[in-house]
Amino acid sequence: MEEHFELITSPSNSKVKYISSLIKKSAKRREDNVYVVEGLRMVLDAPLNDIISIFVSDSLYYKEEKIRDFLDKCKNIDILLVSDRIIKHISDTVTPQGIIAIIKRKKYEVDLNKDAFLLLEDIQDPGNLGTLFRTAEAAGIQEIIMSRDCVDIYNPKTIRSTMGTIYRMPHFICNDKTEWQTVINALIANGASLLGGALTGSTCYDKIDYTKKTGIVIGNEGNGISPDTLDMIKSINIPMEGEIESLNAAMAGGIIMYEMHRQRYDMG
Repeated sequence: MEEHFELITSPSNSKVKYISSLIKKSAKRREDNVYVVEGLRMVLDAPLNDIISIFVSDSLYYKEEKIRDFLDKCKNIDILLVSDRIIKHISDTVTPQGIIAIIKRKKYEVDLNKDAFLLLEDIQDPGNLGTLFRTAEAAGIQEIIMSRDCVDIYNPKTIRSTMGTIYRMPHFICNDKTEWQTVINALIANGASLLGGALTGSTCYDKIDYTKKTGIVIGNEGNGISPDTLDMIKSINIPMEGEIESLNAAMAGGIIMYEMHRQRYDMG
């Protein structure tokens, strides 16, 4: 690679300025239908057909043979060798690993033929959203549906917390509240039982049959599931001891998803 590419050392380079804008501006990511991943694992696990360009520090390139081997496989991908200073300039992390990539977003639609859904309404914390994605994959969820006001799944912090699940988990983002309600109605019309964790739920989460087509609904960290959504679904509760008022959204989602997984696993 070093024979074909000059070392980029200037923050004024057009491609450096471009990736910096993608990291900082969600509107730019949406406009260009891309997102940015950072770190060895995230870049090396990315589907090659979805990678647009890779920025790699010269120190990492010359130090790691596995990076050179990986880049040799990256046909029709723009590879840019940059200085450590440039990596630090564009990185969203405190201690950059020396490699960053621009990835094409996949376009998903709601697949009503699936039978295990996770619906997320207005989740605000990037860590929670990423954790819910990882847990969903582990628990056998087949598609995630998000309301418009969820934190940006393509936010660099959220992307990191998915730990690669973003590449594999089909996910659909509703354009507005109307589409959110339309999707819920479509799922119900196609036989899905939609179950939302709520303090007001009258049925314990482990008394539900999850072996049929199911959608698990998790609401906003502070406000829970909205009243309009609760009116459309069945509310369930997770019993708690002590003086705890509620569980973390990702924790609650994990408990319910794994009850679904347990029941389906027991069925063989």
